[in-house]
Order: sequence, then C-alpha cells, then structure tokens
Amino acid sequence: MEMKKFLLSVVALCAAIVFAGAAELSISPSVQILTPAEAHHPVLSPDGATLLFSTENHEGLYSYDMATKNVTLLDEGVAAGFEPVFSADCKKVYYQTAEMVDGLLCRDVRSAEVKSGKVKKVRKASREDVNLQAIEGKTYASTSASLKSIIITIDGKTTEIAPIEDAHSYLWPSLSPDRRKVLFNEPFKGVFICNIDGTGLEKVAERGDYPSWISDNAFVAVESKDDGYQVTTSVLKLYDLETGSSASLTHENLRVAELTTAPNTGDVVYSTVEGELYRTNIMIIR
Repeated sequence: MEMKKFLLSVVALCAAIVFAGAAELSISPSVQILTPAEAHHPVLSPDGATLLFSTENHEGLYSYDMATKNVTLLDEGVAAGFEPVFSADCKKVYYQTAEMVDGLLCRDVRSAEVKSGKVKKVRKASREDVNLQAIEGKTYASTSASLKSIIITIDGKTTEIAPIEDAHSYLWPSLSPDRRKVLFNEPFKGVFICNIDGTGLEKVAERGDYPSWISDNAFVAVESKDDGYQVTTSVLKLYDLETGSSASLTHENLRVAELTTAPNTGDVVYSTVEGELYRTNIMIIR
C-alpha cells in the first residue's frame, strides 16, 4: 500500500487535519512524563490510567499513575520489567522475575495490585514458558513459543494462524479493538494486517516496530532507519488503513525506542533511546 505523507509541521501544530478527505485527525502535543530516573519499555493499561516501565535491562517494575503522576516501585526483581501484562479489569499486573536454580535460569510468575502495590507469587520459579496473557485474559493475540505462528484467543476459544507462508517470525501481534483484525510485524517483510482466521492478508507498511492499534482502522509504529551498523533515525508514525495515508508524529532528532497505546482512550506513550517517556493523544473522527 502506497502511503501518502503529510507535512510534519502541520501535525506538530496539533490542529485538526484531514486524512485524504476521509477522517478528521486531532493530535495533542507530546508531553514528557517525568520519572526519577531513566525509563524504558513502557506498557499502558487498556483504560489508559496506569503506565508501567522499567530500567533499560528490565530490572525492576514501576507503575505511573497517569492522573496523579505518582511513581511506585512494584518489584525490584531481575527481569520484572520484561513484558508485564495487565489483568482484564486493569486492577492487577502479571509479570515474571528471573533467578538461578541449581545452575539453571528459572522464572516465577507474580501479580501486583495496581493501587496498593501488594505483590503475590502466582507460580513458583521453573523452566516452563508461561504466557502471561493466558493466566486471566480471555481475548488476546500472542506469538507461539517458536514465533512461527500467531495464537489468537477470543472469549476463551483459541486458534493458531500463520498468514505468511514463508515468514521468518511474527512479532508484536495484537487484535483490533473490534476483534476482527490482527496487526503484526514480520521482521524481513514489513507490517501486515489480516482477518482473525488468517485470510485477507494485507501489507500496510514497509517497516515498523511495535505496531499498535489506535482505533479499528488506524495504528502507530516506530519507523527506524540504519546505516548497516546502527540506527540513524527513529520516528513515531501514524497510519490510516482506510485511506492508505501516513504521517510522522515526531522529529528525526528525537530517537523513539518503543511505544504503547490504549485504543479506548486514544492515548499513546513512547520512550526514547535516552530513557525519556512522552505522552500524546490521537483522536480520529470518521
């Protein structure tokens, strides 16, 4: 799909603009989220109320209340900040910590209450791979252990799809808010969407890390370029699936690292390579 670019200066002004005459787009200015130290690997709760983050090496898990701006250390364990998952009601967080047991690396499973910070061990340390989304969630998309397929669970019913015949791997799969589409990255081919049964495959971007839905027909992703040795530019981009339009939301001198979204509220939080966090809000009116 050929993407029609919009002027970055127009987007940066946060005025209402129109995607190819089909949608009114309103973007709030990016505001930095202040944290006591460097913050990496952001994870936003589905209701947009709580943000999780960690250190660069995933040591420790912190929560940030988006309303009060309070920061709480939930767990200082090793690897506690690696891909934590919110419960369906957003009241708890599930995560793992790592430890050596008889010379082998093992991981346990813990839960932390968002409001009180109370931590409970859910499963003792073991070598077993655990899908944290499956502990409580009934609707989600995740990759298989081999990364060679996408696991989709809707209302407790699970299916496995591999929409690209010669895919090297599938990364960052997620369900659209209406649960009809799957968005994912194939590291050597680009960003794709397909139906939840694997049909209707469509390439929507040449490249894009951490693709995340912002509505049923739009998503954001991190577009990076490199010189063969290191990343030279890395920007946050918005893609409109109905019109095939795209727009850069950050300047090239701000190196975006990862992102997370809450489609229900339109909130987007992204981190930078230097360990800063920024928040913006995107509203699309058809």
